Amino acid sequence: MADFLANEMNSATLGIANYTYDHRWLRSGYGQDDWRVTRRLTVNMGLRYDYFGPKSETNGEQANFYASGPFGFGTGTGVFELPTSQRNVLPSSFTSILAANNVTVAYSNNPSLVTSQKYNFAPRLGAAYSINSRTVVRAGYGIFYGGLEGFGYGVNLSQNVPFNFTSGIYSTTCTVAACPTDGMSLNTGFTQAVQQGAINSISYPTLTAIATNAQTPFSQEYNFTTEYAITPNMTATLGYVGGVTHHLYVEYPSLNSPLALSYPGDNMRNYEPFPTLGGINYEQAIGTISYNSLQAKLQKRYVNGMSFLASYTLAHSLDNSQSDLADNQDYGYRAPGILPISDEKRNSAFDVRQRFSFDGTYALPFGVGRRYLTHSGFANQIAGGWSGTLVFQDQTGNPFSLYSDISTANGLDNAGPLVKRNPRAGGGDPSLNDGLPAGYTCPAHVGGVKQWYNPCAFANPRLGSDIAAPGTMPTGNEIVGPVTDPATVLQFAGGPLLSVYGPPLAQFNMSIFKNFTTWHEQNLQFRTDVFNLLNTPWFAVPSYSGDGAYGGQITSTRETGSFTPDPRFFQFAMKYQF
Repeated sequence: MADFLANEMNSATLGIANYTYDHRWLRSGYGQDDWRVTRRLTVNMGLRYDYFGPKSETNGEQANFYASGPFGFGTGTGVFELPTSQRNVLPSSFTSILAANNVTVAYSNNPSLVTSQKYNFAPRLGAAYSINSRTVVRAGYGIFYGGLEGFGYGVNLSQNVPFNFTSGIYSTTCTVAACPTDGMSLNTGFTQAVQQGAINSISYPTLTAIATNAQTPFSQEYNFTTEYAITPNMTATLGYVGGVTHHLYVEYPSLNSPLALSYPGDNMRNYEPFPTLGGINYEQAIGTISYNSLQAKLQKRYVNGMSFLASYTLAHSLDNSQSDLADNQDYGYRAPGILPISDEKRNSAFDVRQRFSFDGTYALPFGVGRRYLTHSGFANQIAGGWSGTLVFQDQTGNPFSLYSDISTANGLDNAGPLVKRNPRAGGGDPSLNDGLPAGYTCPAHVGGVKQWYNPCAFANPRLGSDIAAPGTMPTGNEIVGPVTDPATVLQFAGGPLLSVYGPPLAQFNMSIFKNFTTWHEQNLQFRTDVFNLLNTPWFAVPSYSGDGAYGGQITSTRETGSFTPDPRFFQFAMKYQF
């Protein structure tokens, strides 16, 4: 706000947008067969093939960027490639910026600029074995390709100069007292840039890049279960279900992320491989995720007016791949230009360690077609035809990230505290966490809305002030910047994200309905649905902006969606069935 009041803006952004007409070819084929090897053993075998072609723009209006050599401070080299049909479309202002950053322009006869993977063969194998008349053992393994994954806000090659682009305008001489943005002022805005043509005023352009040899994401999924018939209408199932996925699309790192950490206030553009380019959104298929679970189920088929399904899952999901469609707790990475993605392995944002659910239906044995009051009449209209359902869900919370209140090193996207002891246990040493005020007493008990986790369980990472400017004499614990060693960078980046779990969720839903027979098999149904029967709040994650004295306080309820009631909610409906 102060920059605007002083009419000296530090930065501004100008962009243009164009229509994009993308298309792609998808080809798939599969075959499968069931083979009854013996009276007890049945085997299912299958093979599927998928080809997910790359996106192509109908008019050829797209471009790609890829690095062509090793990276260093201001020494990156790369290629900006366009389809052959797009020769002579780049403005001189843009080609000058490319040349200044050691980027050459090239043209390709491949209009999509990307080559898709062609060997996506996915075998599947399953088996079922009857041990006896009551017990069946099943196992399965399969590979599944998923090349249609959308990438959040759209890493699309049509979002490049000169088709769709964003241009950054920055002050080159910004100080606390004066911060002019290349002559721009509030009263003129982008007038000068628009008059000379936005495309001719490009500076610090943002580029979009996709790996030229695209890899298709695939999952290996497997399970082993045992099912036992307790009665002719009730079964119990216990099994292991797991999977691992490779080549998930992630934007890690930006090809122009700083390659070092430095002291607070340093100009990080000095440590980028392409100093006068903006961000380079780079889509790579390098993410992984693993899932392992123990699953139990008790199921009763609908007999004598009753059925139910009760299930319990004990699971854990780990990944290193940010999802651009996840909630705001999936914040990405800490130092994407320096730390390898293997250092970013953490709990998945959607991970739920334990979940129990119950879904049951019961029809009262009164009314036409049931055990009692089988004749139509007044008694049937009052007491007959009633049924009800009960749905219960209870699960542990999702993980969330903590962030330190300290002054972090310049070049970090995120920095989290280090977990030194169980955050869900009381006690501890407040001196470990220098974000706590003097005289702070560690809570003896945690777990409620006022203290969900224990701030004394954490220690802050190294301060950004521990990095001294190049050419200066370090004092105390300081080290001379810039810092490029990943092991040292981890000291400033702190612990992994998504390391603490939020509050659990528990809710009862219930429905009561009655059928009024109208004619033959037709009936009118009246029903009442009650959501959140006990009016139990779903608490949101606690304060996570820092791990100081206020860390751990829950101040709001969880967002359940626009069409999902949070407090107790009644719904009445009538339905005619024929």
